[in-house]
Amino acid sequence: MNYRAYTGLVLIALLFTTLANAQYKEHAPLNEPDFNRPRLFEKLPAEIPVSTAELNRLLSGEITVGKQANTGDADAKLSPFKGTVVSAAKEQKMRSVVIRTEAFNGATLTLSSITNPDGTVTYRGRIISFKHGDAYELQQRDNQYVLVKKSFYELVYE
Repeated sequence: MNYRAYTGLVLIALLFTTLANAQYKEHAPLNEPDFNRPRLFEKLPAEIPVSTAELNRLLSGEITVGKQANTGDADAKLSPFKGTVVSAAKEQKMRSVVIRTEAFNGATLTLSSITNPDGTVTYRGRIISFKHGDAYELQQRDNQYVLVKKSFYELVYE
C-alpha cells in the first residue's frame, strides 16, 4: 500500500520538475533575420523626391487590376517603378493601390491616400521585396514626399 503513495509522490515530483524546466527554455524566433539578403535598390539613390501630382496620378481615375499602372511620363521619378496593378481599393476617404514592378524582380509598390477631415490628403507607401534586404518608404518632409531607402528589417518585423 505504501508503494502507491510513494509512486504517486514520485510522479507528482516528476511532473512539477518537467513543468518548471519547460518554463526556463528560451524559444527561438520563428524566422531568424537574414542580414545578408541581396540589395535590390543598390544602384538607386538613398532618397527619391516624389511630387504629389505623381502620387495622385497613380491613385486617381479608374484603377483596374491586371492593367499597367499609370506612372506618368518618362521624367516622373516613379517611372522606373512601373508595373501591373495587383490590387486596388477605393473607399469614401481612402484610395489604395498595389503595383508589382517589372524592373525590380517583382517588388511591390504599395501606395495609399487618405483624405483628412480638413480636406488635406496624406499619402503612405513603400516599395518592398520580401526576397531582398532593402526597401523604400514614403515619408513627408516639409510638404514634400520622399522615398527613403531603408533596411528590410526596419520596415518588417518577423
